[in-house]
Amino acid sequence: MPSTDRVRLEKVDWLEIAKRMKDDLKNPPNKVEGSFASDNIQAVAKEVARLYDYVEWLIDMHFAETATEEFLDAKGKEVGVFRKKETRSTGLARFYGKPNTFIPAGFVVSALGNDYYTLKIAYIGQAGFVDIEIASSKKGEGTFCPENTDFAFAHLQGLERVTNSKAISGGANIEGDESLRERILLKMRYPGTSGNKYHYMHWAMEVDGVGRVKVFPLWKGPGTVKVSILDSMQKPASKELIEAVQYHIDHEGERDGEALAPIGALLTVSTAKVRKLDIKAKIELETSTSKTGLIISSELKKALQAYLDAEISYKKNRLTVAKVIDILYSIEGLAEINELSVNGSSDTLDLGDEEIFEVGEVVIS
Repeated sequence: MPSTDRVRLEKVDWLEIAKRMKDDLKNPPNKVEGSFASDNIQAVAKEVARLYDYVEWLIDMHFAETATEEFLDAKGKEVGVFRKKETRSTGLARFYGKPNTFIPAGFVVSALGNDYYTLKIAYIGQAGFVDIEIASSKKGEGTFCPENTDFAFAHLQGLERVTNSKAISGGANIEGDESLRERILLKMRYPGTSGNKYHYMHWAMEVDGVGRVKVFPLWKGPGTVKVSILDSMQKPASKELIEAVQYHIDHEGERDGEALAPIGALLTVSTAKVRKLDIKAKIELETSTSKTGLIISSELKKALQAYLDAEISYKKNRLTVAKVIDILYSIEGLAEINELSVNGSSDTLDLGDEEIFEVGEVVIS
């Protein structure tokens, strides 16, 4: 039977500890402030208070809900969940130039402060261009490169221009504590067993670079499963990340149980489609502000996109216009909103199962 008289740890400061120690003294003069005993008690009490703080911190580090850094890593290892590593951004770049120009593997092109290198050798075709897979030299989210970027490169005979029609994406930072904690608690509270829905969710989220996951059982009949993923920035996953998740769970789709997926399961891995949000608003600014409508537009776009990424993408299926108004009102310098519409409407906007919102044009007057 557990002891019923166990002393519970309580948060106390050093003054309370010193008072308790003085109360235990038998000789009244030793309790007087400034006496030898009193001075020593204060020093000891301060050190004991530090131990109370340490024990309280140590208790927090024992639980997944409050542990941090290497202690959270240790809790994850107990249930087979490990912190994800950094990944590179990847994608296709189009190399323009004279036909038959040789592009070597490892050829470096640069944009926005990042270097990218070609992953294979290629020749520019008769159409005057060739598409080549490239990857960032560094790792992390900062290696993202938007579409239609012109890349700089060292002189190469016959090469005239390098650009991209789609973003170079997929770079992820080392997984943060909150993301790791979410996966650990998911594994603890919703264990994956025998290829159930949560098993596929856990498997997909094990892959470096994966942010959020949706699982659709029986999406095309018995034995079929669809796993839809976002990258670590809560954006549509790259082709390379989709292939990595597919291979991790079911290799090449053999359905023979050699990988993680159960025998006979037909797996499809996909990602989200983007729905643009175009916002128009008429506002009044505070008379004391130096901000313009253009600055407010930029701040709204940034704040709303941050909210969508954190709270909506693959978490909820709708966005209320009232929330957009609330975010706009939170911007400093705004006095009043006279009108606001999203995609020409003031109604709630619903998302499909595999859709995410992205802020498009923001016009504020």
